[in-house]
Amino acid sequence: MKYLIFGAYGQVGYELSKLCHCHDDCITLARDQVDFSKPGEIETRIDHYRPDIVINAVAYTAVDKAETEPSLAMMINAVAVKELARACHRRGIWCVHYSTDYVFNGTSNLPYKETDQVNPLGVYGQTKLAGERFIQEETDKYIIFRTSWVYSWRGANFVKTMLRLAGERDQISSVVQVMPLILHVQHWM
Repeated sequence: MKYLIFGAYGQVGYELSKLCHCHDDCITLARDQVDFSKPGEIETRIDHYRPDIVINAVAYTAVDKAETEPSLAMMINAVAVKELARACHRRGIWCVHYSTDYVFNGTSNLPYKETDQVNPLGVYGQTKLAGERFIQEETDKYIIFRTSWVYSWRGANFVKTMLRLAGERDQISSVVQVMPLILHVQHWM
């Protein structure tokens, strides 16, 4: 099996890339190697590398900034994902995609299930939901992971912010809502 990972320098993509480097048939591409805001680049890379499975860890993740840059968020989180799903479908390739719990409104007192009603409150969640729907419309060989609380030593994230603040202040406070990973698998093997 040959794997192609998009988003190799992001938090999720970086961790996946570290796991993949022990395999000869794993190609990792970062933002400087493929720009999801430019149509056509994704399909060109898929044709060049000819993978069996494509893993998309690319996302416009600046939640607050998405409100002022909705077109860019839509291009990266939805339009490019549609291109990716189409390219995978045409070639019979599995499409693995990372999404978010922001497709929900966050008001449930229970853990969300993949079948729960979606209702994103902001541009980020709306664009990620649009990307999910494009995948479901464009291909039948996909896996969608809805994640929450992504963090690693790489990049900006909540855990690193709290650690930094703990070193700078005597006391910190934060509101935290934790939800489990939600997995949607369509026609797995």
